[in-house]
Amino acid sequence: MGRKEEDDCSSWKKQTTNIRKTFIFMEVLGSGAFSEVFLVKQRVTGKLFALKCIKKSPAFRDSSLENEIAVLKKIKHENIVTLEDIYESTTHYYLVMQL
Repeated sequence: MGRKEEDDCSSWKKQTTNIRKTFIFMEVLGSGAFSEVFLVKQRVTGKLFALKCIKKSPAFRDSSLENEIAVLKKIKHENIVTLEDIYESTTHYYLVMQL
Protein backbone atom coordinates (compact mmCIF):
# COMPACT_ATOMS: atom_id res chain seq x y z
CA MET A 1 0.00 0.00 0.00
CA GLY A 2 2.76 2.49 0.93
CA ARG A 3 4.74 1.56 -2.19
CA LYS A 4 1.79 2.29 -4.50
CA GLU A 5 1.42 5.76 -2.94
CA GLU A 6 5.11 6.45 -3.65
CA ASP A 7 4.65 5.31 -7.26
CA ASP A 8 1.66 7.64 -7.60
CA CYS A 9 3.77 10.55 -6.29
CA SER A 10 6.43 9.88 -8.90
CA SER A 11 3.87 9.98 -11.69
CA TRP A 12 2.84 13.52 -10.67
CA LYS A 13 6.26 14.96 -11.53
CA LYS A 14 6.81 16.60 -14.91
CA GLN A 15 10.36 16.56 -16.23
CA THR A 16 11.97 19.89 -17.15
CA THR A 17 15.40 20.95 -18.33
CA ASN A 18 14.76 24.66 -17.71
CA ILE A 19 11.94 25.79 -15.39
CA ARG A 20 12.42 29.36 -16.64
CA LYS A 21 10.87 28.33 -19.96
CA THR A 22 7.62 27.71 -18.06
CA PHE A 23 7.73 30.49 -15.44
CA ILE A 24 8.96 34.08 -15.15
CA PHE A 25 10.67 34.55 -11.77
CA MET A 26 9.50 37.81 -10.19
CA GLU A 27 10.74 37.89 -6.58
CA VAL A 28 11.93 35.76 -3.66
CA LEU A 29 9.17 35.07 -1.14
CA GLY A 30 11.27 33.04 1.31
CA SER A 31 14.15 30.63 1.75
CA GLY A 32 15.32 27.81 3.96
CA ALA A 33 18.08 25.24 4.26
CA PHE A 34 16.99 23.14 1.28
CA SER A 35 14.62 25.37 -0.67
CA GLU A 36 13.65 28.82 -1.89
CA VAL A 37 10.16 30.07 -2.69
CA PHE A 38 9.62 32.50 -5.56
CA LEU A 39 6.71 34.51 -6.88
CA VAL A 40 6.43 33.37 -10.49
CA LYS A 41 4.21 34.05 -13.48
CA GLN A 42 3.27 31.17 -15.73
CA ARG A 43 4.30 32.14 -19.27
CA VAL A 44 1.32 30.54 -21.05
CA THR A 45 -1.53 31.73 -18.80
CA GLY A 46 -0.08 34.75 -17.00
CA LYS A 47 -1.24 33.29 -13.68
CA LEU A 48 0.79 33.99 -10.54
CA PHE A 49 2.02 31.16 -8.32
CA ALA A 50 4.42 30.46 -5.49
CA LEU A 51 7.17 28.15 -6.76
CA LYS A 52 9.06 26.16 -4.13
CA CYS A 53 12.47 25.18 -5.55
CA ILE A 54 13.99 22.29 -3.61
CA LYS A 55 17.63 21.54 -4.35
CA LYS A 56 18.44 17.86 -4.68
CA SER A 57 21.12 16.84 -2.20
CA PRO A 58 22.21 13.73 -0.31
CA ALA A 59 21.04 15.38 2.93
CA PHE A 60 17.51 15.83 1.57
CA ARG A 61 15.72 12.51 1.30
CA ASP A 62 13.42 11.91 -1.65
CA SER A 63 10.92 10.19 0.66
CA SER A 64 10.49 13.44 2.62
CA LEU A 65 9.48 15.22 -0.57
CA GLU A 66 7.16 12.40 -1.59
CA ASN A 67 5.48 12.63 1.84
CA GLU A 68 5.06 16.42 1.53
CA ILE A 69 3.56 16.02 -1.94
CA ALA A 70 1.16 13.29 -0.80
CA VAL A 71 -0.07 15.43 2.11
CA LEU A 72 -0.47 18.58 0.00
CA LYS A 73 -2.38 16.65 -2.70
CA LYS A 74 -4.86 15.26 -0.15
CA ILE A 75 -5.52 18.32 2.02
CA LYS A 76 -8.05 20.87 0.85
CA HIS A 77 -8.39 23.74 3.32
CA GLU A 78 -8.67 27.50 2.94
CA ASN A 79 -5.65 28.08 5.22
CA ILE A 80 -3.35 25.62 3.42
CA VAL A 81 -1.88 26.36 0.00
CA THR A 82 -3.05 24.17 -2.86
CA LEU A 83 -0.42 22.23 -4.75
CA GLU A 84 -1.03 22.86 -8.46
CA ASP A 85 1.82 21.03 -10.16
CA ILE A 86 5.21 19.39 -9.69
CA TYR A 87 8.29 19.57 -11.90
CA GLU A 88 11.65 17.83 -11.63
CA SER A 89 15.01 18.69 -13.19
CA THR A 90 18.39 17.06 -12.72
CA THR A 91 19.19 19.47 -9.86
CA HIS A 92 15.83 20.50 -8.33
CA TYR A 93 12.25 19.62 -7.53
CA TYR A 94 9.70 22.41 -8.13
CA LEU A 95 6.36 22.59 -6.32
CA VAL A 96 3.88 24.98 -7.96
CA MET A 97 1.44 26.32 -5.36
CA GLN A 98 -1.43 28.79 -5.31
CA LEU A 99 -0.75 32.11 -3.67
